[in-house]
Amino acid sequence: MKVFRSLAFVVTVATALAACGGAATPAPSAAPVTSATAAPAATATTPSSAASAMPVGSAPGASVAPVASASALSCKVPAGKTVVVGYATKSATNTGWLVINLGATNAAKDCGAQLITEGPQTPEDTAQQVAIMDDFIARHVNAIAIAPTDSAAVVPVVQKATTADIPVVAVDTAVNGTVATSFAATNNDRAASLAAQWLIQRVNGQAKVIMINGNVAQQTGAARRDGFLKYIQANAPGIQVVSQVATNWDTPTVVSGLESALVAHPEATVVYVAWGTGTVAAYNYIAQKGLQNKIIVTGFCSSPDCSQIMGENKIQGGASQFLYNEGYYGVQTAIEAALGQKVPAYVDTQEQITTPANVCDYWHKAGYLTLKLVTIPAAMASTCKP
Repeated sequence: MKVFRSLAFVVTVATALAACGGAATPAPSAAPVTSATAAPAATATTPSSAASAMPVGSAPGASVAPVASASALSCKVPAGKTVVVGYATKSATNTGWLVINLGATNAAKDCGAQLITEGPQTPEDTAQQVAIMDDFIARHVNAIAIAPTDSAAVVPVVQKATTADIPVVAVDTAVNGTVATSFAATNNDRAASLAAQWLIQRVNGQAKVIMINGNVAQQTGAARRDGFLKYIQANAPGIQVVSQVATNWDTPTVVSGLESALVAHPEATVVYVAWGTGTVAAYNYIAQKGLQNKIIVTGFCSSPDCSQIMGENKIQGGASQFLYNEGYYGVQTAIEAALGQKVPAYVDTQEQITTPANVCDYWHKAGYLTLKLVTIPAAMASTCKP
């Protein structure tokens, strides 16, 4: 079985940062919103109109404080005690996942725990991820953090771990049911509905949309599809989804699927994409075809490459997560559970609508300027400072 391990990941991140001139390590910037109740369901629900614990802003583009400052960490491992956390991640190549993984690595360092990072060669290889989980259980790690490749398929191995008294924290993507100890993530259903809200205002409630979905067997993919669809259906009868493209979070399928969808629906005016690198791939294809003034590309835009082109005024708006915080608070929560502390069922790492007007603020809050993962465009040099 081939897996990537923590050393390979550290080399990958170190190489990426070295190419940017090196960078200081950021800390998360505010206490996360926590809940003793269940996390967002693995099957997405209709966006609620009830007040959220997170200030999402009354209008698209409103800036939202991310997670909060890492002051007195409750995860500090006492002197003389060893805590080992197994982290079963989903990817070591996707730019967004590099940021999540870095957050996980730094949380372990800040808390004084040991982190073993492993993951499958591809983000859809559930058999490898289950084998990694079995290995963590056999090694008697003190806690596990997992970013599930399949929200349903990992349930038995997560149950196996919790039966062995190993707490399991899901990161970014939920595990079906209530078998996991905790879940640290964006509320993707809410974020997708925010993207839909922004789009409705942008197009005055009239558009024909091609949706490019992620892997909907994963809670993340299902929520980003369903949250967008349900909000549009409930609030914008003039917006029609003319095509849905199924992917496994892979950019080649974005391009081939978008190409086929545009042949079938040349009347399309919007492309909604469920993840950042996919949004970049869709925009690049649209621009290559000279359609960037006819077709709006939007969706999720959290990865450094996506927020970079938003800063270049190519993407006009989208839902942005705080990826570093997902990894950081996921592993911090796992360490706290290993120390016998009571942990929340859900740690909300928050999201916001980002546009070219507030992308600099997002870069600061997401840590991208500190990490040198984005470059301030010349047009923004007078208003956006490192």
